[in-house]
Amino acid sequence: MASTCDKGFADSYMILNPEDAHFFDIIRILFSRNIGHRKFVDSNAEGDVEGSFRGRWLIFISIVLQKLLLYIAKPLNKFGYCVEMLINLISLNGGFTMIIFNFLSEKVEKKKN
Repeated sequence: MASTCDKGFADSYMILNPEDAHFFDIIRILFSRNIGHRKFVDSNAEGDVEGSFRGRWLIFISIVLQKLLLYIAKPLNKFGYCVEMLINLISLNGGFTMIIFNFLSEKVEKKKN
């Protein structure tokens, strides 16, 4: 992902790719000052990137939050789809009480694709 990015946008940059980060890589970033040699970090810094603990902590938090968002993306997508379908079902049938009436009379309208 990072290799296809146009890197001419800044003189100094660091691109983090959470898909390539594993659990131990994330933990090691806190204790190792050698950030540039991690496979999930793409940087234009020459040689080793030596960051302070505060900088490494920010990278750690960023990667953990990105991995969390990647982990919950599909369940949130499915939840959003279900909420949208429920709202459309209520809207197409004239309200919640009409859904019950239409269901009993076998006339429930569904969203058409």
